[in-house]
Amino acid sequence: MNKSFEIGVKSDLIERRLRVNAALFENRIHNRQITSQLDPAGDPAITDTLNAPGVTRIRGAELEIIAAPTAGLQVSATYAYLHGKRPESYFTIDPLADVRIQSLPKHAVTVAIDYSVPVGIGDLAFHGDYAMASDTSGTGRVAFGAYAYDIRRDVANARMALQNVEVGPARWRLALFAKNLFDTAYPVFTAPGANAILSPPRTYGVELGASF
Repeated sequence: MNKSFEIGVKSDLIERRLRVNAALFENRIHNRQITSQLDPAGDPAITDTLNAPGVTRIRGAELEIIAAPTAGLQVSATYAYLHGKRPESYFTIDPLADVRIQSLPKHAVTVAIDYSVPVGIGDLAFHGDYAMASDTSGTGRVAFGAYAYDIRRDVANARMALQNVEVGPARWRLALFAKNLFDTAYPVFTAPGANAILSPPRTYGVELGASF
């Protein structure tokens, strides 16, 4: 059973050129299911899903700011803070391992900028974004004495497009894009035993599309 509590505010300011949203929340998960190895020393392949007595608490805060200072320009930023607390049963159900709350970064930030300007035959649009999150467990169970990488996020993307070009019955767009602009390598999936899958490398592309 999950009980959720939230309080927040949403506002449009300066003739709707500025939007500020904020929230505080708490989730209380009663008898949360966790995966435990029943015989980690003899046969680590034997696992079971158990209900952990007690309450797992996840608390946090979110802030979102969106600004449109001039025509065609929009800037946005979000920040999230998360904190999790495990009940004592986590430490007794599986006494040979650290049972963790997965995918719970303490800090996460995203920023983005969009700008569009008419150029006669259509609109020239620019987009850039960056997202980061602090290290967080990607593995629910790590035996004491073992190791597992944390997952994280640290990626920037960019895009430039000529769009809304009317040809016949369609509106065409031609875009150039780059993903993982700074070619940053970071774990996106991990498993016990120092196993990890890294983020895709920097990629470039061209996109041609139409809407009717």
